[in-house]
Amino acid sequence: MAPPPAIYTLKSDKDTHFAGALTTGNKEDENLSGLLTSKIRITNIAIQAKQNLDFYLFFWRKDTFENTDLDMDAFIAAVQLDLSSFGRQVGGAGQYYMSLESVDLDYEDEDDTRELHVSLYNNDAIAKNAGAAGQVACSFKYELRA
Repeated sequence: MAPPPAIYTLKSDKDTHFAGALTTGNKEDENLSGLLTSKIRITNIAIQAKQNLDFYLFFWRKDTFENTDLDMDAFIAAVQLDLSSFGRQVGGAGQYYMSLESVDLDYEDEDDTRELHVSLYNNDAIAKNAGAAGQVACSFKYELRA
């Protein structure tokens, strides 16, 4: 019987990642360093945010992100994190929490920089605030892939 795969975690930083204001339909790109390899399978995504907005995370193969030429575009997948519908706030105060427990997303960093190229997209009618009032932190659990 094979042992269960090891699970690793990569986290964004609330002060430096996704720190800008985002109006409806716009995104902020980040290159999160610290992956142990360039080929992983994301198994869980968790988000904490000061605002209960409807977000998506877009995943990209390269740090060039989107391109108008579909052959050059680096898009892999999008995952919805709708805090306005599914987020929870403890005691009616503080940040909102949400996690997706059964993610099965194969990811390959084609730059081979061991970075997770990810964008936070605001799908909500309300703008995401910048700075402390709009802080967002994401956590990604992953396993290594051959």
